Amino acid sequence: MTGDDGGDLLQSMLALLPTGVLALIGGAVDYLYALHIGRREWSVVGFAMHLLFAGFIGYLVAMAAIGLGYPPELAGAAAGVGGVGNVRLVDLAVIWWRKHYGVASGSGG
Repeated sequence: MTGDDGGDLLQSMLALLPTGVLALIGGAVDYLYALHIGRREWSVVGFAMHLLFAGFIGYLVAMAAIGLGYPPELAGAAAGVGGVGNVRLVDLAVIWWRKHYGVASGSGG
């Protein structure tokens, strides 16, 4: 391990910054669309959390695409799709959880 490892990581993250921006744009579009169709109500905290999750998922998708050998342009596009689709993943997880474990009523019993 050399002293340059931290710099290499920072350079890699900076190189993927545009893909993160595309993921944030995808997440913002998804949130605003949900507002438009009435599936969601406006919340600054909800919007911020949505963008944070979209950026995280988009970054992971971009890293996976680059790891599989795809060019950065395709990784950016994949990050945008990941930003839009992140809530769908959460929805699918919640549906799976409810199907397998039932819905907790929150009433303590």
